[in-house]
Parts: sequence; C-alpha cells; structure tokens
Amino acid sequence: MLVIGRETQSLRTINVSGGHGFLHDLVEVAGGINVFADVRRESLNVSTETVLARAPEVILELRYSGTESPASLERERRVWDALPGVPAVRAGRVRVLSGGELVVPGPRVVQTAERFAEALQPAPAAR
Repeated sequence: MLVIGRETQSLRTINVSGGHGFLHDLVEVAGGINVFADVRRESLNVSTETVLARAPEVILELRYSGTESPASLERERRVWDALPGVPAVRAGRVRVLSGGELVVPGPRVVQTAERFAEALQPAPAAR
C-alpha cells in the first residue's frame, strides 16, 4: 500500500495511491502489487477499516518535505503500530520514505523506483 498523505501523528485522512497514475506504475516497476490496483483512480481516501480489509503486506508512506528528522520519521512510522492486525505492521514492514522527488514525475523517477524497490524487499533473515 502506497500512502501519499495522512494527518500527522494520526491514522486519519489516509490518502493512498489507486490503480492509475505514475505512482501506481512505480510500485509495479519496483516489484510491488498495489492493494488498491482495482480502483481506477490516482488516489483515494481510506479508513483504517479499509486498510485492515485490504491487508497490505508492505506499507510505503511518502513524506515530501524532505526536512523531517530521522526521529520524526520514526515517530510517524510507529503511528501504524495502532493497527497490529495489518500484516505489514505485524511483520515490521512499514517504511517511511522522505523526499520531494518521490512525487514528481521527472528525471529522478528512476531513483524513486529504486527506493521503492529497496523498501519493498524483505528484511534480511536473522542468523
């Protein structure tokens, strides 16, 4: 699930990528499957109930300002812990990516695809 916006420190007003547009395409290029691919819109607002029902295995959340500290990004990632029934949360696969280039269909789109692909990879197995 690609989250393109939500209220800070809250799971209200969750805006996700639908099954149309360059962000959806980048998820697929990066090797992911958008859980909202069946919704032929670029974006849509969803409830926490919908997130639970769609059961994403990975949550990629984009933060565009690029000015947030690592501690702030980690606080935003931990907000998702309120939904332990979501497979991505349970498996520790909520990734918060920061940078304005993430939402601009310009020359750095390849870098964005690479960042998505890296974030979609499972964590290395513990030894």
